[in-house]
Amino acid sequence: MSSPQAVLVARPRRSRIIAITVVAWLAYIGLDFLLNAGILARAIDWKQPGLLSPTQMFQRIPLGYLSFLFATVLLVWLMLRMEIRGLRSGTVFGVQFGLFTAAIGFFGLYSIVSFRPQTLLLWSLESVPSLTVVGAIVGEGLVRERIRKLVRVVLVFVILCFIATAVLQNLNASHRAKTGSQAGLPTHNPLW
Repeated sequence: MSSPQAVLVARPRRSRIIAITVVAWLAYIGLDFLLNAGILARAIDWKQPGLLSPTQMFQRIPLGYLSFLFATVLLVWLMLRMEIRGLRSGTVFGVQFGLFTAAIGFFGLYSIVSFRPQTLLLWSLESVPSLTVVGAIVGEGLVRERIRKLVRVVLVFVILCFIATAVLQNLNASHRAKTGSQAGLPTHNPLW
């Protein structure tokens, strides 16, 4: 415990747990937006049979964010029950939890859908960085006496994720304009 802020909070109040959960969930949303709408947008074949139309996908985004809230709540609950505290321990647990849930998602979906395994693997592994960040935030939030600075850092992180996504989308649009669909880029990605 190197700073006065890194004091172990033995029994966090319910309001503190809720605040940490909401902040971690916002980080999950920000990173997911960057990953799916920015970094991975060109890697997915959006014309695969079985995918919803772009409009339907867009309409269902809130359901995806709700699933992130459930995952965040579960991770917080497990960390509290297992007494996992601190940035490092939270990060390690987030990686483990992310890999475990990615494996569940991959094998569960692979057993019932016809998507290419690469697509399923990409979607499944996408949760690992997000849950790693969630674990780190929760772990750090549980040992800090005050979480205001952590909240500010996370809000800056989320804003940077949205800015980076906008930059990547503009780069993708520029690339599409130069090469067209001949390069295998989708012209109907719902996140562009």
